[in-house]
Formats: sequence, C-alpha cells, structure tokens
Amino acid sequence: MTKLTCKGYDATVFADPETGFLRGEVTNASALLTIAGCSMDEIKAAFEETICDYEEWCRESDRAPSHR
Repeated sequence: MTKLTCKGYDATVFADPETGFLRGEVTNASALLTIAGCSMDEIKAAFEETICDYEEWCRESDRAPSHR
C-alpha cells in the first residue's frame, strides 16, 4: 500500500498481486474518486488529473470541492 497527496487530497494505492496493475482511491474527497495505472508515474499522473477533473466538475456544478 502506498499513500499519495495532491492539493490536500489523499489517495491509497494498492498493487494487484496477479496483474501488477496499480489501483487506488481518493480517501478524503466528498465524492468517490478512483485512479489506476501500470506504474507509479502513471498512478501519480492519474491522481493529479483526477483531482483537477473533480475540481473542474465542482466549479461547473457550482459546488465547493471538499475534503472529508
């Protein structure tokens, strides 16, 4: 298990032992946000992109992004 942080959001990342594929979930967002990748570089990029997409969705929906 690996923990990542971006803009105040935290994610927990796990490796699938059968495939080696990485998957994770943002643990303190008010929405369910997941990430996936084949390498740590990919998972970090997916995490950053997911947070940017979430914040953009919040702006478009006139909602404040929030941390739990």
